[in-house]
Amino acid sequence: MKDILEKDAPNVSRSLSPVEQRIGSFYAACMDESVINQKGLNALKPELDRINGIKSKQDLEDVVIDLHKEGTPGLFDYSSQQDFKDASKEIATIDQGGMGLPSKEYYTKTDPKSVETREKYVEHVRKMLTLAGYSPEQAAAGAKAVMNIETALAQGALAPGGTSRPAEDLSPHYGG
Repeated sequence: MKDILEKDAPNVSRSLSPVEQRIGSFYAACMDESVINQKGLNALKPELDRINGIKSKQDLEDVVIDLHKEGTPGLFDYSSQQDFKDASKEIATIDQGGMGLPSKEYYTKTDPKSVETREKYVEHVRKMLTLAGYSPEQAAAGAKAVMNIETALAQGALAPGGTSRPAEDLSPHYGG
C-alpha cells in the first residue's frame, strides 16, 4: 500500500491519471509532518471548543447529535449490516462506543496489570490534553474525567465477543 501511495505522490517523474494524482496528493498531504505540526490543533479547535462548551445534558445531546450527523460516532454508533436471522435483509444496528481502551475488562479487572494499564492510559490522555494546550492541572483533571466517563460506559458495555444489537431488539426498551 505504501509503495502504491508513494508512487502516486506529487513530483514523480511519470504522467499520472486524475485518480492517481488525487491519491498521491492526499497521501502527501497526510505525510507532510512539518505542515501538520505548523497547523497544530487549529483544525480541531472548533470541535474542541464545542466539546468544551458542554455545560448541560442538553448541550451533550446536541454535540452527540452533531457528531453523528458528521459521521463521527459519539458514545455509540449506528450503522447497517446483514440480519443475523435472515441474510437477505440489511438492518439497522446500534453498537457501543466511547471507550479508548479495547474492551470493558480493561476498566473493570482489578489485577495489577489491569490497574497499571489504566494508569498508563490516564497518563497518555493527560499528555494528549497537555499537547492540546491545557494547563497541567486542567490536563490531569480532564484525564481523570475521561477515565471516569469511560469506566461508567464500560459498566454497560458488551464483553468481548458480544455483537452489536439490531435496532429492533432495542425497541421494547425505548417504548416502541
